Amino acid sequence: MKCIIQTDESGNPINHPVLLDNFIQAFPDLDISGNTAPQGWAWFTRIAANNASLSANVKQKIDNTYVYNTETNAFEDNHFVRMQTDEELANTYAQIANNKPFPSWVIDNDTWRYLPPVSRPTTPAANGTFYMWDESVVNWVEKPIPTANTGT
Repeated sequence: MKCIIQTDESGNPINHPVLLDNFIQAFPDLDISGNTAPQGWAWFTRIAANNASLSANVKQKIDNTYVYNTETNAFEDNHFVRMQTDEELANTYAQIANNKPFPSWVIDNDTWRYLPPVSRPTTPAANGTFYMWDESVVNWVEKPIPTANTGT
């Protein structure tokens, strides 16, 4: 998908890329023929983040900036991993804290995942049952696997 991005007087990108179809609708009088973008604009190539090569922990964030590629004569996405700011960390922690699964579970400060006060059993549940957390007894209990109601 072809995009275009607004530039300042120094040629630096400002705002966010715009799909070319949207740009044409918004600015029907600007000439976009050929390889030269209109004054104050530059071509933009959207580059998808390769999450397989970008690995962020819970205190980091995958972010991006726009860089100019001289080979394609266009700006493009540049994805990178960065530490979250203190404000972002506080917001992330607040979201996690607001989604506590059970009152007895506690948050792990390294992974920011909730952990039960009793580890889930490692032995398989009996045939036809599964383990489920029961807050009333603060432990894992075996429950029967629900069967589908066929309506017959």
